[in-house]
Amino acid sequence: MNKPRNNIDFLLQVPIAHRGLHNLAKKIPENSFAAFKYAAIKKYPIELDIHLLRDGQIAVYHNDTLPDGRKIIDCIRADLPKLPDHSQIPLLHEVLKRIDGKVPLLIEFKTDAPKSTLEQAALPLLTSYRGALAIQSFDPRTLHFFKQHAPQIPRGQLISPKPLRQSENLREYLAHHHPDNFYTRPDFISADLNKPPIHTNLPILAWTIRTHSDANTAKRFASNIICEKIL
Repeated sequence: MNKPRNNIDFLLQVPIAHRGLHNLAKKIPENSFAAFKYAAIKKYPIELDIHLLRDGQIAVYHNDTLPDGRKIIDCIRADLPKLPDHSQIPLLHEVLKRIDGKVPLLIEFKTDAPKSTLEQAALPLLTSYRGALAIQSFDPRTLHFFKQHAPQIPRGQLISPKPLRQSENLREYLAHHHPDNFYTRPDFISADLNKPPIHTNLPILAWTIRTHSDANTAKRFASNIICEKIL
């Protein structure tokens, strides 16, 4: 018999700030300490992205590559450029310490290598954190890892309208096209606004909401939204 899925009510109460409450016009870059601080002050949950660096540290950053073209997985902390506000690209352990349970966190795993060790590196940080958090990933292996090693952490399957990759195996196919499958057993689905899942009874977070029109579309199928700005 399958165990009951985790409670994710903490992700469904108010809109989730996509990469923090960022606004470059106000010199607040995405995935920055300033964006996270602003979201925490306003009491909005924070969505953020993480990558594993070559030195084993975990950077909070969205893109696979840096502005100069280098892959982030080939860099160490000292290699990372400054953000537009001249602050450092944060590390995960620094963000966890600063947020310290003030608002929920939704952490997206960016698995850049064929066999990622990001999950193993993040596991002790996440299991020792006392605040509300959940993880999500496009990679079903990430969800499977947490299902095995930290089943108490809510996990979400990210899906998008990307076509099936030639390299995609059966497990990946099931996760992307049958997102509530037995292999990953997610607690929620995180879906591209333009590609809602057809068959699921799980709560759905819709991304990325940028306009009132987007929000109205999301209301048709989603339990909550991940947005660039709070509407």
